[in-house]
Amino acid sequence: MKSIASLFFFIGTITLVGCGSENCGCLSTGRGYFDIYYKSNSNPDLLNPQTGIYNTLEVKVDEMVKSVRGISPVPASTSPEGQYVWDNGIHDGIYFIHYNCSLIKYGNDLKMTLIQLKPGVTDTLTFTYPQSGNAYPTQVFYNRKLVWTSVDDREFTIIK
Repeated sequence: MKSIASLFFFIGTITLVGCGSENCGCLSTGRGYFDIYYKSNSNPDLLNPQTGIYNTLEVKVDEMVKSVRGISPVPASTSPEGQYVWDNGIHDGIYFIHYNCSLIKYGNDLKMTLIQLKPGVTDTLTFTYPQSGNAYPTQVFYNRKLVWTSVDDREFTIIK
């Protein structure tokens, strides 16, 4: 009986230590996420169906992943409804792209993410990774401009 209690204590300790990081939810699924808000100087929400300039149904997100055949596009995971743009009342009805990315799954083989806002308008996200250890990026660049670092929340705003 004592050995069973010790085993449960050991498993519990491993679980607590392993899930102590902010990326714990991502490790089991192979995914991380970013919430990306789009606005301009004259419009606070470019993704809003009533006032924005982008049709939320046209938004697509593809991950460019290194494979043995080169770099291949892989569609990013969507919501159960098949969409990338969410509202959910998180920020008073402001719409955002919930990018459920495969950073943990692909590690530094995830070379770039393409965000198609509408046909002919595509933005890029690129990443820098630590030299060793965790596959989660240390920085995210939007069209080569730094928009996120590992000490930031998992959201950022793009001003177009």
